[in-house]
Amino acid sequence: MKRLIRWSMLAVVTAGFTYAGLASRGPDDAVAIDRTVTGTAMSRVAYAAVPFSRILLDGPYTVVARVGTSRSVTAYGTDATLKGLALTVVDGELRIRRSSDGPAGDHSLRLVVTTPELDGVQLYGAGRMQVEDARGTDFHALAAGSGQLRLVRLIADDADLTAMGPARIAATGRVAKLTTAELRGGHIDDSAIVRP
Repeated sequence: MKRLIRWSMLAVVTAGFTYAGLASRGPDDAVAIDRTVTGTAMSRVAYAAVPFSRILLDGPYTVVARVGTSRSVTAYGTDATLKGLALTVVDGELRIRRSSDGPAGDHSLRLVVTTPELDGVQLYGAGRMQVEDARGTDFHALAAGSGQLRLVRLIADDADLTAMGPARIAATGRVAKLTTAELRGGHIDDSAIVRP
């Protein structure tokens, strides 16, 4: 049975900035940043994160995923892009997508994700993802479409990387057993991977 958790967002306008967070949490959980892009106020939104160990990005967004001691998801963007963001966790996988009413083709949204463990990522479409300090027994990465995936300081006993279409994967780190697949024009740069 799939476990589906959906985050909702509550926005409160204060002093010209938008504060947003979970409906069950206060505005202090997501303090707006004083920044403008083409005259539009940018906001910072923090989401309460339930446990996940994999990430799926399906949208034209930029995601930086870091392995750390805590678990958090923070998004930066305009009000329109933030309202069009859909976050769900299904069977331990954080899924980042554009909602049905979100603006199409908007690349301005950026997310920073932190989790204590990360053993797999999937990237679809034109998004960009950078994964930092993932380590463990097995790691799986798939990039399909026109997106770019960077794996920085990956440490794993066994890792498999797959790039499909014009997608690009670049990886650094140390992997004992590495399996790669380049399909339909995909490209993988694993020259900076050390194999013990």
